[in-house]
Amino acid sequence: MKKRRLLIYLFLFFAIVAVMTVYGKQSSQQYNPDKVTGYINGMRMGIQDLYKKVPINTIRENNTVTEKQLDYLIGGIDRVYSSYLELQTMGINFHFIKEEEIKKTDVVLENILSSLQELKTSTKSDITLTKNQLEAIEELYIFLWDIYELDLYDKELGEILLNLEDVSGSHEILGKVNFQP
Repeated sequence: MKKRRLLIYLFLFFAIVAVMTVYGKQSSQQYNPDKVTGYINGMRMGIQDLYKKVPINTIRENNTVTEKQLDYLIGGIDRVYSSYLELQTMGINFHFIKEEEIKKTDVVLENILSSLQELKTSTKSDITLTKNQLEAIEELYIFLWDIYELDLYDKELGEILLNLEDVSGSHEILGKVNFQP
């Protein structure tokens, strides 16, 4: 009797797991505007945190970036980039935009992130900036502020991605910048 009950419970458990798995896959394959808002908020929070924790005026005054500031820079850019990648993936998967139409933002953010990570691995202390490095960081802050200032809410995902692409187009130099001395 107990074995039968155990088998019934086991069968019910597996049936519930199977149903929840199918339901979870179906719900993740549907477009959800709330996710778009969440990723936009993620981008904005990454930029906002970066501006608070690593003020550009401090960098200009000292002409240096501390190891901690570099960590914050990398973390902020990583948050912006990962949120952008999620938006890009949703836009392509749900046919809001074609992949060919949105290349610049990906190139710019990926280059910035990888270049900052290379800088971090090549140095173990505070970094005294060269003129070119300081100009690149200033351009980075302008780029991020331009993204932050965009009104991306209540817009279709394709339009959001195109707005981000326009900003990246005006800062294309960041796609080639190298933060190494």
